[in-house]
Amino acid sequence: MTDPAPDQQPTDPAISPAEDVDAYAERLQARTEELFGTGAIPIQRPATGPVRTPPVARRTDEAAWTEPTLVRKGLGGSAFSFAVSALIGSFFMGWLAPVAVLSLVLGILAVRRPAESSRLGAWAIGLSILALVYSAGWIWWVGTQLVWW
Repeated sequence: MTDPAPDQQPTDPAISPAEDVDAYAERLQARTEELFGTGAIPIQRPATGPVRTPPVARRTDEAAWTEPTLVRKGLGGSAFSFAVSALIGSFFMGWLAPVAVLSLVLGILAVRRPAESSRLGAWAIGLSILALVYSAGWIWWVGTQLVWW
C-alpha cells in the first residue's frame, strides 16, 4: 500500500471531523492513563457550541494616584561624550577647544546636580581639561610655525 500525497489527508467518509477529534482525544486519554495512571492529566475536548467567557470583575476601589517621577536627562553622559570627542579630536588638531569647554561646563553642571551622575561628570571634567591642554599645545605649535608670536 502506498502512502498518500502530503497535501492529501486520508479521511474516512463515515467519520466526521468532530468524531475524529473525539476519537483522538479518547485514544490520548487512554494512553495517558496507561502511562501516568488514572486522572493524571485531564484532556479537554474542544468546544462545539458558542464559547461563553466569565464576566469580568470590575474594581470598585480607586487606584491610588501617584505623581510620575521626574526623569532627568543626564548631563553627565553628554558631558562625557563631548569630552571624549574633544580629546580624540585634540590629538589631531587644536580647533576642538570649544567642544572641550562645552564638556567642561556640562561636567561641572552634572557634578553639582544631586540627581545626575557625578562620576561621569568628574570624568568629563578631567578629560575636557586634558583636551584643552592638548588643544592649547596644538594652537601654540601652529602659532610658532606661522610666527604669530
